[in-house]
Amino acid sequence: MRYEVLCFLAQQSAEKSLKAILIYYDKPFPKTHSIGHLIMLLKEEGLSIPVAVMKAESLTDYAVRSRYPEMDETEKKEYSEAVKLATKVFEWAKSVIRKNPRKLF
Repeated sequence: MRYEVLCFLAQQSAEKSLKAILIYYDKPFPKTHSIGHLIMLLKEEGLSIPVAVMKAESLTDYAVRSRYPEMDETEKKEYSEAVKLATKVFEWAKSVIRKNPRKLF
């Protein structure tokens, strides 16, 4: 199995979850795959970032690794951890948006 591709998808999930919050708050962000940079932008908005979400910064490497087949293969254990981190980011993002409802019209 190509776990590096699945880890890339976990990274994308975390990235898109953080960008969803930024979009929700009308905060512009650059074209980036850096989880750490996105977290920094959220901190600037005054959000308190949970430790579990901070740990997701490690997922950034997967945005690049899966594109270079000569890099070491990713192990199943690494994939499992990536999915756990991405899930925590997604759940946190969902809770941030739900706790701060905005009027859309």
